[in-house]
Amino acid sequence: MWKLLPAAGPAGGEPYRLLTGVEYVVGRKNCAILIENDQSISRNHAVLTANFSVTNLSQTDEIPVLTLKDNSKYGTFVNEEKMQNGFSRTLKSGDGITFGVFGSKFSFYPPLDEPSIGSKNVDLSGRQERKQIFKGKTFIFLNAKQHKKLSSAVVFGGG
Repeated sequence: MWKLLPAAGPAGGEPYRLLTGVEYVVGRKNCAILIENDQSISRNHAVLTANFSVTNLSQTDEIPVLTLKDNSKYGTFVNEEKMQNGFSRTLKSGDGITFGVFGSKFSFYPPLDEPSIGSKNVDLSGRQERKQIFKGKTFIFLNAKQHKKLSSAVVFGGG
């Protein structure tokens, strides 16, 4: 389950929780994610879908892939870059999404699946120091399964 967090503009309010396998229509009328008081939002502005990729269907502990399809007249922007109408794009954690031209901004985050982390003040944005946290460190994995599961985190941390 992904979270869609309102960041600014007329879209303010509670976060939306996006379940896997459900299409969420973003629009200004009769839709799952309603953005009122913004005339640059189409009735069927965009569609969000969270699904498991074909390669990891058997691994249900994986985070599903979130896809955004733009159907709008005035545009949808991912990290300030305008999407092409009718095309889909895979979103990453922390991507900034703007629907329309009047600043209906959102951010997307995957779920936190760690009970020891307080979800109130967690920063999941990309930070340069996180890319070097494991620099110069040596990691020893006890078996191939452990290596497969943890190696990408070590590599992303600079190890």
